Amino acid sequence: MAASNMTAKNESEKMDVKRKNSKIIKLKKDSVSESDEESEDDFFDREKIKKKFMSAWMNVKYGFNVQISKPSFNDQNPVWLLGRCYHIKNTDTEDDGRVVKDEHKVLSLDQFFEDFSSLVWLTYRKKFETLAKSNLTSDGGWGCMLRSGQMLLANAILIHMLREGWRTSQRATSYEKNYIYRMIVRFFNDEDSDHSPFSLHELVRVGEASGKKPGDWYGPNSVAHTISHTVNNTSHPTLENSSCICCSRLYRVQRRCH
Repeated sequence: MAASNMTAKNESEKMDVKRKNSKIIKLKKDSVSESDEESEDDFFDREKIKKKFMSAWMNVKYGFNVQISKPSFNDQNPVWLLGRCYHIKNTDTEDDGRVVKDEHKVLSLDQFFEDFSSLVWLTYRKKFETLAKSNLTSDGGWGCMLRSGQMLLANAILIHMLREGWRTSQRATSYEKNYIYRMIVRFFNDEDSDHSPFSLHELVRVGEASGKKPGDWYGPNSVAHTISHTVNNTSHPTLENSSCICCSRLYRVQRRCH
């Protein structure tokens, strides 16, 4: 009887040891799986950190200027904008009394502010719709040339559709011109939409044909080709049969920039 009790006790102890061992093995497996998940999370975190670092580096490389000395401006010097000269002492006549031709006329600084504020300004943005095949919601640090190309095209379309000399001050007096102006600005809105044929999303999509990926930096030549293909391929009804005219206007804007 005592022997049978000892045998039962031994069997019970063995079962307890087995249970403990199985729990230890299970805990080890759980810890391994958790460490794998943590390592995956660390990997994705490293990717995010890498992208943030690259974006910061691009900002430093292309957008950061160290000014050794404070710049000084002389109000006696003229200001030039797209081939037009502006000066604080503007005049319509030469020193000898002759009338100055329009192409040589020196304009006032008030005219400069009106002309400058009438240009479309496009720059870095964040928190827009995610770019296709990426998780990017900002073009900070890499989209500078694309934005420059957008601005060049936007102001060419303004000249084409609203004629040269149009200014934003005219929006209040003409419903039609105000509507056209707002439509042109909508062309470049950061969204994947048919209403925005020249958005950053569309330019990046067209750039993929030349081997560019979202987040890649574009040079002047690649932006020029991307803009050209985008204009020629647009299906927006307002811009049908206007690609040649827009390219002509674009060339005129480029010449003024030089």
